[in-house]
Amino acid sequence: MGQTFELLKKIAFNRFGGSENELKAAHIIREEIEKAGGECVIEPFFIPAFTMEKATLKITAPFELDIEVEGVGRSGSTPEGGIEAEFIYAETCDEIALKDAKGKIVMVNHTGYEAFKRLVNSGAVGFIVFSGAFNDLPERSDIDKRLLRPLTTENGTIPGVCMRCADAIKLVQSGATHVKMEVLQENITNTSRNVTAIIKGSEYPDEEILLTAHYDSTIYGCGAWDNGSGAVNIMELYKHLLENPELSATISRLVPILNDIRELRRLEADSGDANSYLLSMSEIELYISSIDVLHEGLSNIRGNLKGRAFLTLSDRIRELAESDYYRELNEKLGEMTERVREIKSVTMGVNLDSQLRPT
Repeated sequence: MGQTFELLKKIAFNRFGGSENELKAAHIIREEIEKAGGECVIEPFFIPAFTMEKATLKITAPFELDIEVEGVGRSGSTPEGGIEAEFIYAETCDEIALKDAKGKIVMVNHTGYEAFKRLVNSGAVGFIVFSGAFNDLPERSDIDKRLLRPLTTENGTIPGVCMRCADAIKLVQSGATHVKMEVLQENITNTSRNVTAIIKGSEYPDEEILLTAHYDSTIYGCGAWDNGSGAVNIMELYKHLLENPELSATISRLVPILNDIRELRRLEADSGDANSYLLSMSEIELYISSIDVLHEGLSNIRGNLKGRAFLTLSDRIRELAESDYYRELNEKLGEMTERVREIKSVTMGVNLDSQLRPT
């Protein structure tokens, strides 16, 4: 626990994706992996980014008022000097709300893929989104620096800005009819990095189980929670797997059972018969198998485990495996299996049409 927290403190600085600080964090993580006796590579890849030169918004009618905004990244630029247009609020960005959006600057609640596609197709010349809560204090909060992903903009772009929620409310309640927006930006590409460490499997060296967490932060804070905590927990798990090959073997035996459970759930959903006798029996059998695998694997290495999570899991599995409930469940499975074995024949019927084709 102490080492995990120390690593969290080491990377608790702003490490926005594509920045030099993100690369610094990657090197810290690599050093931690190598110190644990592992090997890793830092893999660069390109990410969409932007540089924002200017973003402004001003109510121009029936009164004048400047509102603080941030430009939405990769949403496009207005002409220099900005654009002035009628303002409307389209809320959920559905087709009815956007029916009169052509030539206007439109405020919407969100810009998901389908919503932004409708916004582009509506003929709007600009858009406004908002962030935060209505009672955020300006001196204690930031306006989101948003970026439109490539998938969102595949149908086109419209220049946009983001403002505080409180200002968005004022904009609507004040009766503003016209606004002027200026957004000047440039699309660029930055380099981000994956830190990849591999523990080769003994039984299935060509198959992989992927454990992942993003280690970059938002542009605002130190990202200790989002997602430094996830990154250091993955590191702790990696160390356990590296130090205890038996733990890796246990997980390797468990994964096929979990895949079978997932497939069984899919069959239940497809058939619509969650009360099927055979499906119920199969599910109990897979549940027992997973507990048996974990109990055997974790019991053998209980003394080598250090992390609280694995120690707690080992203790809970042992309690369950040795409980009366688990014993009764095994007995129930045995009884169900015997009933299935007593089935001597199965009658099946197929309806045919006049051409002897199944109907």
